[in-house]
Amino acid sequence: MKIILAPLEGVADRTFRSCYYDHFRGLDEALTPFLPIPDRVKRVPLRTFAEVALPGESKVREIPQLLLSDESAFLTALGSLERAGFDEVNWNLGCPSRGVIRKGKGSGLLPETGKILRILDSVCSRARIGISLKIRLGLEKREESFRLIPELKGYPLKSLTLHPRLGVQMYSGRVDLDGFERAMDLYGRPICYNGDINSLDDFLALKKRFPDVDRWMLGRGVLADPFLPSRIVDDRVLGLDDSQAADHPLKQREFRYFLDDLLLRMESRFHREIALVNYLKGILIYTCNLNSMAEGFRERLLRIKTINEWNSLKAELYDTLDQ
Repeated sequence: MKIILAPLEGVADRTFRSCYYDHFRGLDEALTPFLPIPDRVKRVPLRTFAEVALPGESKVREIPQLLLSDESAFLTALGSLERAGFDEVNWNLGCPSRGVIRKGKGSGLLPETGKILRILDSVCSRARIGISLKIRLGLEKREESFRLIPELKGYPLKSLTLHPRLGVQMYSGRVDLDGFERAMDLYGRPICYNGDINSLDDFLALKKRFPDVDRWMLGRGVLADPFLPSRIVDDRVLGLDDSQAADHPLKQREFRYFLDDLLLRMESRFHREIALVNYLKGILIYTCNLNSMAEGFRERLLRIKTINEWNSLKAELYDTLDQ
């Protein structure tokens, strides 16, 4: 079984991922946010890969992701990735961003089965590195993926990951588990599951329903509970459930160390202190149920503008949590 980090665009950049790997365990691989490679590109400079750890540079194997709809650009990117030493690239056919969809990329490409297959025909016949796909059930109808998935059996894909929502849903509504099951039947082999694994109980319920799935991709659940991958791994031995879940992350010494280390590493990424403070607020809002904090904590957190103000608030908070 493999646990894979989803490409959390705008949050899990290289600095965040590297810091996470140093403090938490349980991840086997990470799918990075898509590389900034436009269609019709003629050359891809090495600096394009700055946000992806080159092979051997990271504790966790990182797989770069492409968000393209142009065959020529895809082949150009593959050549550059191969020269940089990568052995796999992931093609994103699942991004639900409205701007991406308008350009006919991500999940916006899913209605065009013929175009997807033409691109795969070209790149798979010439690629010397592995190609994997990450898709949704469709843009507007799940029949879009049901048309595509049987055709994918004829391609030498490293893996197929499915988030069982439609692109137009973004991240709202419930995941379509019946749709995922149908996709598994059509593909005839295990598919990596991605979507709404926010707790150990979520994972255990999904594992019970899909016992043949051996690759699981975690996204926002890792932000909500940074200990989740290790708890999933430990469950195989210990038989844990959510009644034995870790306490609030800010009660955990390891999470406090991680947060301090992350801020230290991020200092060089921001030219203004307020930008760093706002980044910290974003991480805490993602990670912690602020309503469970001491009365008034959320309001005070949102008002701070300097690291010194955060340090004062943090000291009070930790004293309260440690009582």
